[in-house]
Amino acid sequence: ATNKTFAPTDVAFTDARELWVVDGYGQQRFMAADVNPFRWQGEHFGSGKGFSSTLHGVTYDKSHDDLLFSARPEGQLKRVDRTPRRALDIMGLPAGTLLCDVDLWGNYALAACLDGPDKTPGPLYIINLKKRAIVSTIKPKEDLGYDDAQHLHDAVWYVTGRGRAQEVYIL
Repeated sequence: ATNKTFAPTDVAFTDARELWVVDGYGQQRFMAADVNPFRWQGEHFGSGKGFSSTLHGVTYDKSHDDLLFSARPEGQLKRVDRTPRRALDIMGLPAGTLLCDVDLWGNYALAACLDGPDKTPGPLYIINLKKRAIVSTIKPKEDLGYDDAQHLHDAVWYVTGRGRAQEVYIL
């Protein structure tokens, strides 16, 4: 409450010992911290507004051991290697999209957006990360008639069962 230069927007745990913090409303940087005892590891990354003018979300991709960052006003999903802290890939969403955060399920990312193109109500994009393509767009306000779904900040996959009994939900 007293540190006006630090205003985190998201956290991702890489394991029980480490987490990554995004300072999206402060200095637009990201940093690693130890969990127990809780302490900052000593470095900031992301070059401030050069990486994103509002770095918003961070998601750990366990299958690749890297981080996915949501660059909100740029509408970009940025993949960063955790070890050398360098960008590996940048995927742009439709122009005007304000990306808040993603959740992963296999090769798919579920992208929740504050706004869609032309300030339309926030969509959910399902992205095939292997093909680097949006494979589905869900518009909760328009498609599902959910009037309160104006600005989406988070959405997650919820998977139950296996094989033919597997069911996938979006929360």
